[in-house]
Amino acid sequence: MIKKWLKKNYKTLVIYIILIILAFLISLESSVSPINKTEYIATDVSVWISIAKEMAQGELMYRDFFDHKGPILYFIYYVGYTLGETLGIWFIDFLCNIVNAFMIYKISNLILKNREKSLIITIICMCFMLGLCEENPCTESISLPFILIALYQFTKFTLDIKRFNKKESLCTGICFGIVLLLRPNIATLWVVYYIYIFIKLLKEKQIKHLCQIIGFSILGVIIVFLPTIVYFIKNGIVTDFINTYLLFNLKYANSKDENLFDVICYYLNSTKYILLLILACYIVILINIRKKLTKVENELIIVSFIYFIFSCYLTIMPQRKYLHYFISILPTFIIPITICLKYIKINKATKITLVEISLIVYLLISIYNMQNCRHSNYVYEKISKEVQALTKKDDNVLVLGNNATIYLIADREYKGKYLYQTPIANENEEFAKEVVEEIKKDLPNVIVNTISKLNEEGRQDLTNFERKIKAILNQNYTTKGKIIYVKR
Repeated sequence: MIKKWLKKNYKTLVIYIILIILAFLISLESSVSPINKTEYIATDVSVWISIAKEMAQGELMYRDFFDHKGPILYFIYYVGYTLGETLGIWFIDFLCNIVNAFMIYKISNLILKNREKSLIITIICMCFMLGLCEENPCTESISLPFILIALYQFTKFTLDIKRFNKKESLCTGICFGIVLLLRPNIATLWVVYYIYIFIKLLKEKQIKHLCQIIGFSILGVIIVFLPTIVYFIKNGIVTDFINTYLLFNLKYANSKDENLFDVICYYLNSTKYILLLILACYIVILINIRKKLTKVENELIIVSFIYFIFSCYLTIMPQRKYLHYFISILPTFIIPITICLKYIKINKATKITLVEISLIVYLLISIYNMQNCRHSNYVYEKISKEVQALTKKDDNVLVLGNNATIYLIADREYKGKYLYQTPIANENEEFAKEVVEEIKKDLPNVIVNTISKLNEEGRQDLTNFERKIKAILNQNYTTKGKIIYVKR
């Protein structure tokens, strides 16, 4: 029986094994990867691991520690940390990459009905992920599997509206709810496709089908939101959630870090102009290949192009130079690449060459990332050893800045709410005031200063927050090399 099944499905099984191996290789680039012997953990990831550690000790999100990401991120990190601390969190990243690889393959194969070409597209898209893994698992990378699952269902609708019913609507609604509670500003997919579905079904006068989709999509969102709301009410943190995740993020979204032109150049340079290549791919399809496309494929590429434009806009408009923001644009690559390959004949030799190029790209980016890790870790290890020598495990230790990695390597904790402060304290006066008051109220035993400007004498460009912090350090602490400050 098993032998017969293997004979019938061995090609599919081989492809699935390749996808899992590919997902595993990608996940090794995560800063929490088990082969990362440097123990370097990316800035945001170190914050979230510290939060997961506090939650495992009974602390509550939004009330007992500050961070303005969605609650599902903290739940996921908490589960990973409970399973196996850093290794458990890496395993979640690995699972996300497995889902990513499978869904990219399924979306491509839905259009192509060609396993080999679909595998090539998956390798191309997943290799692009390699350059964006510096902050994984982050809100964007954790959201990606749910975006891709929903994109698969929406692609089914575009190809054949009869294949999108209660189950598919519920699925997209659940995914929508999860992404809203992870990072709402990357939920572009649902905005674009729900509007498309609404217009299409209204135009075809399929009101009953439209109502069914709306109803089950809303039900999917409720399935995600309801237990989260119950958790907030039960723990009395509804107000904390509203103030931090909703109100604070609205204010933070209006602050701009960089010049718009500089941000665009940063993303173009950092992604090696892949954005322009994908844009060129869309233009070629819309101008040259469009006549060859079926009516359904035309709709597919036009809706995908609108999704691409909106995703680029929402990635660039915050005007912040964070490469992991670009992860949310990855799903917009799949359909244009798929349609291009559908109308391009590829022989066996070309397929092998593409796989070889992908592997070379993987190795080069791996080596580059590993070098970065080694450089960063040396500094953190040195500081952490000094902190360990100066403190006991239950002492109150504060890291000024956002280098929470030091907490993890030194195995020390900050007893207050604001375990990191910048860059937000330099942009938000109200937040800065709360941080300063908390530090004054309960002076930590040791403060590790990673805000470089505070270490330089005579600096005139200090922010109001930085000046107040410098005053606290001068009045209450003696310095160890202008980085580690010990309470007098």
